[in-house]
Amino acid sequence: MNRKLMLTLVITVGLAACSSFKIMYDFADDYIKQEAKFFLKFDEQGEQHLNDQVDKMMEWHNAIMLPRYAAYLRQLANQLDHGLYGATTITKRMKDGRILLQNTVAGVAPYVARILVRQTIIENIEHLRLKLIERSKEQKEKLARPIEKQTEDRTERLTKNVRRFMGDINEIQNNLINRYAKSTINDAKKRLDNRNLRQSALLTFLAGKPKEMEIDAFINQIVLRAHEIVDPDYKGYSEKRIARFTTLLVNIFAASTNDQRQATSEKLRSYAQDFSEISN
Repeated sequence: MNRKLMLTLVITVGLAACSSFKIMYDFADDYIKQEAKFFLKFDEQGEQHLNDQVDKMMEWHNAIMLPRYAAYLRQLANQLDHGLYGATTITKRMKDGRILLQNTVAGVAPYVARILVRQTIIENIEHLRLKLIERSKEQKEKLARPIEKQTEDRTERLTKNVRRFMGDINEIQNNLINRYAKSTINDAKKRLDNRNLRQSALLTFLAGKPKEMEIDAFINQIVLRAHEIVDPDYKGYSEKRIARFTTLLVNIFAASTNDQRQATSEKLRSYAQDFSEISN
Protein backbone atom coordinates (compact mmCIF):
# COMPACT_ATOMS: atom_id res chain seq x y z
CA MET A 1 0.00 0.00 0.00
CA ASN A 2 2.79 2.41 0.87
CA ARG A 3 4.83 3.16 -2.24
CA LYS A 4 4.75 6.72 -0.90
CA LEU A 5 1.02 5.96 -0.57
CA MET A 6 0.73 6.52 -4.29
CA LEU A 7 1.43 10.20 -3.70
CA THR A 8 4.37 10.51 -6.03
CA LEU A 9 2.02 9.54 -8.82
CA VAL A 10 0.16 12.76 -8.18
CA ILE A 11 3.41 14.73 -8.40
CA THR A 12 5.36 13.16 -11.23
CA VAL A 13 3.12 10.93 -13.32
CA GLY A 14 3.26 13.29 -16.28
CA LEU A 15 6.93 14.13 -15.91
CA ALA A 16 8.15 10.56 -15.83
CA ALA A 17 5.57 8.49 -17.62
CA CYS A 18 3.62 10.41 -20.22
CA SER A 19 4.24 12.99 -22.92
CA SER A 20 0.95 14.72 -22.06
CA PHE A 21 0.46 15.32 -18.38
CA LYS A 22 -3.13 16.48 -18.77
CA ILE A 23 -4.17 13.22 -20.41
CA MET A 24 -2.56 11.11 -17.71
CA TYR A 25 -3.74 13.28 -14.85
CA ASP A 26 -7.35 12.80 -15.91
CA PHE A 27 -6.94 9.15 -14.92
CA ALA A 28 -5.09 9.77 -11.64
CA ASP A 29 -8.17 9.58 -9.41
CA ASP A 30 -9.34 6.36 -11.06
CA TYR A 31 -5.89 4.85 -10.63
CA ILE A 32 -5.80 5.74 -6.94
CA LYS A 33 -9.27 4.30 -6.41
CA GLN A 34 -8.38 1.07 -8.20
CA GLU A 35 -5.17 0.67 -6.20
CA ALA A 36 -7.07 1.26 -2.95
CA LYS A 37 -9.68 -1.31 -3.96
CA PHE A 38 -6.91 -3.79 -4.68
CA PHE A 39 -5.31 -3.44 -1.25
CA LEU A 40 -8.31 -2.68 0.94
CA LYS A 41 -11.63 -4.41 1.57
CA PHE A 42 -14.81 -2.41 1.09
CA ASP A 43 -18.52 -2.97 1.30
CA GLU A 44 -20.82 -0.82 -0.84
CA GLN A 45 -20.91 1.99 1.71
CA GLY A 46 -17.14 1.83 2.22
CA GLU A 47 -16.51 2.03 -1.51
CA GLN A 48 -18.65 5.14 -1.76
CA HIS A 49 -16.72 6.63 1.14
CA LEU A 50 -13.46 5.85 -0.68
CA ASN A 51 -14.68 7.52 -3.85
CA ASP A 52 -15.79 10.60 -1.94
CA GLN A 53 -12.46 10.95 -0.14
CA VAL A 54 -10.38 10.50 -3.29
CA ASP A 55 -12.52 13.04 -5.13
CA LYS A 56 -12.07 15.55 -2.31
CA MET A 57 -8.36 14.81 -2.15
CA MET A 58 -7.95 15.49 -5.86
CA GLU A 59 -9.95 18.72 -5.55
CA TRP A 60 -7.56 19.84 -2.80
CA HIS A 61 -4.54 18.78 -4.83
CA ASN A 62 -5.75 20.61 -7.92
CA ALA A 63 -6.45 23.82 -6.03
CA ILE A 64 -3.47 23.91 -3.67
CA MET A 65 -0.58 21.82 -4.98
CA LEU A 66 -0.75 22.12 -8.76
CA PRO A 67 -0.15 25.90 -8.71
CA ARG A 68 2.89 25.26 -6.48
CA TYR A 69 4.21 22.64 -8.89
CA ALA A 70 3.70 25.07 -11.76
CA ALA A 71 5.64 27.81 -9.96
CA TYR A 72 8.40 25.33 -9.13
CA LEU A 73 8.79 24.21 -12.76
CA ARG A 74 8.77 27.78 -14.05
CA GLN A 75 11.51 28.62 -11.57
CA LEU A 76 13.56 25.71 -12.90
CA ALA A 77 13.02 26.93 -16.45
CA ASN A 78 13.95 30.52 -15.57
CA GLN A 79 17.19 29.40 -13.98
CA LEU A 80 18.09 27.32 -16.99
CA ASP A 81 17.41 30.30 -19.23
CA HIS A 82 19.82 32.36 -17.14
CA GLY A 83 22.55 29.72 -17.23
CA LEU A 84 22.03 28.57 -13.64
CA TYR A 85 22.40 24.80 -13.69
CA GLY A 86 25.46 24.13 -11.53
CA ALA A 87 25.71 21.95 -8.45
CA THR A 88 24.54 24.62 -6.01
CA THR A 89 21.43 25.45 -8.02
CA ILE A 90 20.42 21.86 -8.74
CA THR A 91 20.99 20.79 -5.12
CA LYS A 92 18.76 23.65 -3.93
CA ARG A 93 16.03 22.77 -6.42
CA MET A 94 16.14 19.10 -5.34
CA LYS A 95 15.58 20.23 -1.76
CA ASP A 96 12.70 22.41 -2.91
CA GLY A 97 11.19 19.40 -4.65
CA ARG A 98 11.35 17.40 -1.43
CA ILE A 99 9.54 20.21 0.36
CA LEU A 100 6.77 19.97 -2.23
CA LEU A 101 6.54 16.25 -1.52
CA GLN A 102 6.32 16.94 2.22
CA ASN A 103 3.53 19.45 1.62
CA THR A 104 1.69 16.95 -0.55
CA VAL A 105 1.94 14.18 2.04
CA ALA A 106 0.74 16.51 4.80
CA GLY A 107 -2.23 17.59 2.68
CA VAL A 108 -3.22 14.14 1.49
CA ALA A 109 -2.75 12.34 4.84
CA PRO A 110 -6.11 13.42 6.34
CA TYR A 111 -8.02 11.94 3.40
CA VAL A 112 -6.05 8.68 3.58
CA ALA A 113 -6.64 8.58 7.35
CA ARG A 114 -10.41 8.81 6.84
CA ILE A 115 -10.18 5.74 4.62
CA LEU A 116 -7.80 3.68 6.75
CA VAL A 117 -9.66 4.32 10.01
CA ARG A 118 -12.37 2.04 8.60
CA GLN A 119 -9.85 -0.73 7.88
CA THR A 120 -8.85 -1.69 11.43
CA ILE A 121 -10.89 -4.86 11.91
CA ILE A 122 -8.94 -8.13 11.80
CA GLU A 123 -10.55 -9.31 8.56
CA ASN A 124 -9.60 -6.15 6.69
CA ILE A 125 -6.06 -6.09 8.03
CA GLU A 126 -5.55 -9.70 6.96
CA HIS A 127 -6.88 -8.84 3.50
CA LEU A 128 -4.40 -5.95 3.30
CA ARG A 129 -1.56 -8.17 4.50
CA LEU A 130 -2.21 -10.76 1.77
CA LYS A 131 -2.44 -8.08 -0.92
CA LEU A 132 0.82 -6.53 0.21
CA ILE A 133 2.49 -9.94 0.00
CA GLU A 134 1.06 -10.41 -3.49
CA ARG A 135 2.40 -7.08 -4.71
CA SER A 136 5.77 -7.64 -3.04
CA LYS A 137 6.04 -11.00 -4.76
CA GLU A 138 5.58 -9.31 -8.12
CA GLN A 139 8.42 -6.92 -7.29
CA LYS A 140 10.67 -9.76 -6.14
CA GLU A 141 10.08 -11.57 -9.43
CA LYS A 142 11.29 -8.50 -11.30
CA LEU A 143 14.40 -8.40 -9.14
CA ALA A 144 15.04 -12.09 -9.82
CA ARG A 145 15.76 -11.36 -13.47
CA PRO A 146 19.39 -11.49 -14.63
CA ILE A 147 21.29 -8.45 -13.42
CA GLU A 148 22.26 -7.62 -17.01
CA LYS A 149 18.59 -7.39 -18.01
CA GLN A 150 17.75 -5.25 -15.00
CA THR A 151 20.62 -2.90 -15.80
CA GLU A 152 19.60 -2.69 -19.44
CA ASP A 153 16.00 -1.85 -18.55
CA ARG A 154 17.08 0.70 -15.95
CA THR A 155 19.46 2.38 -18.39
CA GLU A 156 16.78 2.50 -21.06
CA ARG A 157 14.25 4.00 -18.65
CA LEU A 158 16.66 6.68 -17.42
CA THR A 159 17.72 7.54 -20.96
CA LYS A 160 14.11 7.84 -22.08
CA ASN A 161 13.31 10.23 -19.24
CA VAL A 162 16.32 12.45 -19.99
CA ARG A 163 15.50 12.50 -23.69
CA ARG A 164 11.93 13.50 -22.90
CA PHE A 165 13.28 16.81 -21.67
CA MET A 166 16.54 17.33 -23.58
CA GLY A 167 15.93 15.52 -26.84
CA ASP A 168 18.90 13.60 -28.24
CA ILE A 169 21.74 13.10 -25.76
CA ASN A 170 25.45 13.05 -26.47
CA GLU A 171 28.04 10.36 -25.77
CA ILE A 172 29.17 11.89 -22.48
CA GLN A 173 25.61 12.00 -21.17
CA ASN A 174 24.93 8.48 -22.37
CA ASN A 175 28.02 7.21 -20.53
CA LEU A 176 26.98 9.06 -17.37
CA ILE A 177 23.59 7.37 -17.44
CA ASN A 178 25.10 3.94 -18.11
CA ARG A 179 27.51 4.23 -15.20
CA TYR A 180 24.81 5.50 -12.88
CA ALA A 181 22.44 2.67 -13.82
CA LYS A 182 25.11 0.05 -13.17
CA SER A 183 26.29 1.55 -9.88
CA THR A 184 22.78 1.84 -8.47
CA ILE A 185 21.27 -1.40 -9.75
CA ASN A 186 21.01 -2.83 -6.23
CA ASP A 187 18.99 0.13 -4.99
CA ALA A 188 15.72 -1.51 -6.00
CA LYS A 189 16.23 -4.41 -3.60
CA LYS A 190 17.16 -2.06 -0.78
CA ARG A 191 14.03 0.01 -1.39
CA LEU A 192 11.84 -3.09 -1.56
CA ASP A 193 13.24 -4.42 1.71
CA ASN A 194 12.55 -1.08 3.38
CA ARG A 195 9.08 -0.91 1.85
CA ASN A 196 8.29 -4.33 3.30
CA LEU A 197 9.38 -3.12 6.74
CA ARG A 198 7.19 -0.03 6.45
CA GLN A 199 4.24 -2.11 5.34
CA SER A 200 4.69 -4.45 8.29
CA ALA A 201 4.75 -1.42 10.58
CA LEU A 202 1.53 -0.18 8.98
CA LEU A 203 -0.22 -3.50 9.64
CA THR A 204 0.91 -3.52 13.26
CA PHE A 205 -0.22 0.07 13.67
CA LEU A 206 -3.68 -0.54 12.21
CA ALA A 207 -4.13 -3.60 14.42
CA GLY A 208 -4.00 -1.25 17.41
CA LYS A 209 -7.22 0.41 16.15
CA PRO A 210 -5.81 3.93 16.03
CA LYS A 211 -7.97 7.02 15.79
CA GLU A 212 -8.16 9.13 12.66
CA MET A 213 -5.76 11.80 13.93
CA GLU A 214 -3.26 9.13 14.96
CA ILE A 215 -3.39 7.63 11.48
CA ASP A 216 -2.82 11.08 9.96
CA ALA A 217 0.33 11.53 12.04
CA PHE A 218 1.53 7.99 11.31
CA ILE A 219 1.17 8.48 7.56
CA ASN A 220 3.37 11.56 7.65
CA GLN A 221 5.96 9.71 9.70
CA ILE A 222 6.02 6.41 7.79
CA VAL A 223 6.19 8.16 4.41
CA LEU A 224 8.61 10.99 5.21
CA ARG A 225 10.52 9.80 8.27
CA ALA A 226 10.21 6.04 8.22
CA HIS A 227 13.65 5.68 9.80
CA GLU A 228 12.07 6.81 13.05
CA ILE A 229 9.96 3.64 13.02
CA VAL A 230 11.91 1.02 11.06
CA ASP A 231 15.45 0.58 9.70
CA PRO A 232 17.20 3.67 11.18
CA ASP A 233 20.14 3.24 8.78
CA TYR A 234 17.85 3.82 5.80
CA LYS A 235 17.94 7.57 6.35
CA GLY A 236 21.66 7.67 5.56
CA TYR A 237 21.17 5.41 2.54
CA SER A 238 18.32 7.57 1.25
CA GLU A 239 20.37 10.75 1.57
CA LYS A 240 23.25 9.15 -0.32
CA ARG A 241 20.88 7.97 -3.05
CA ILE A 242 19.52 11.48 -3.49
CA ALA A 243 23.05 12.86 -3.55
CA ARG A 244 24.07 10.38 -6.27
CA PHE A 245 21.08 11.32 -8.40
CA THR A 246 21.77 15.01 -7.87
CA THR A 247 25.35 14.47 -9.03
CA LEU A 248 24.06 12.70 -12.13
CA LEU A 249 21.87 15.69 -13.00
CA VAL A 250 24.71 18.12 -12.37
CA ASN A 251 27.02 16.17 -14.69
CA ILE A 252 24.39 15.74 -17.39
CA PHE A 253 23.76 19.48 -17.47
CA ALA A 254 27.49 20.22 -17.35
CA ALA A 255 27.75 18.23 -20.60
CA SER A 256 24.64 19.78 -22.13
CA THR A 257 24.35 22.03 -25.17
CA ASN A 258 22.39 25.28 -25.48
CA ASP A 259 19.80 23.46 -27.58
CA GLN A 260 19.34 20.79 -24.90
CA ARG A 261 18.90 23.35 -22.15
CA GLN A 262 16.45 25.30 -24.25
CA ALA A 263 14.48 22.12 -24.97
CA THR A 264 14.42 21.31 -21.25
CA SER A 265 13.24 24.80 -20.38
CA GLU A 266 10.45 24.61 -22.94
CA LYS A 267 9.35 21.20 -21.66
CA LEU A 268 9.29 22.44 -18.05
CA ARG A 269 7.18 25.42 -19.07
CA SER A 270 4.85 23.14 -20.98
CA TYR A 271 4.27 21.00 -17.90
CA ALA A 272 3.85 24.11 -15.77
CA GLN A 273 1.18 25.33 -18.18
CA ASP A 274 -0.58 21.96 -17.92
CA PHE A 275 -0.55 22.22 -14.12
CA SER A 276 -1.99 25.72 -14.27
CA GLU A 277 -4.74 24.79 -16.71
CA ILE A 278 -5.79 21.78 -14.63
CA SER A 279 -5.82 23.82 -11.40
CA ASN A 280 -8.18 26.33 -13.01
